[in-house]
Amino acid sequence: MVTKEPEEPTKFAEGLGYQKLSVIFIIACIFGDIYEIILNFCFHFFGNNGQIFLERRSATIYGPFSVIYGIGGVILAKALAEKNLKWWQIFIRGALICGIAEIVIGYLQIWFTGTSSWDYSSHFLSFANG
Repeated sequence: MVTKEPEEPTKFAEGLGYQKLSVIFIIACIFGDIYEIILNFCFHFFGNNGQIFLERRSATIYGPFSVIYGIGGVILAKALAEKNLKWWQIFIRGALICGIAEIVIGYLQIWFTGTSSWDYSSHFLSFANG
């Protein structure tokens, strides 16, 4: 009788390949757009005495995609994909990456376009724009 050795099971979607990063990009784009819609609704609803004014924050002509959230999702997925990180290490790395990205993107926007999308200059520990 011949005994067959058990085969090693194949792992589903191991690693962060192009296809998986593409899916992360699309999902982050859509959730980023939904997040902006909810924030915008709350800001205008609670800040303007109940007057609702909705504005779209999508970065594309077609579809609910906010590209900067997609790029951020891919960068965070690549940066935080190590297997042996503790929860607090993931939190600190993610916060640092997002904070540095916001500062760099803000300065690049000012440098390239002369505009600013946010202003925290009146807040404690803010970086001055421009």
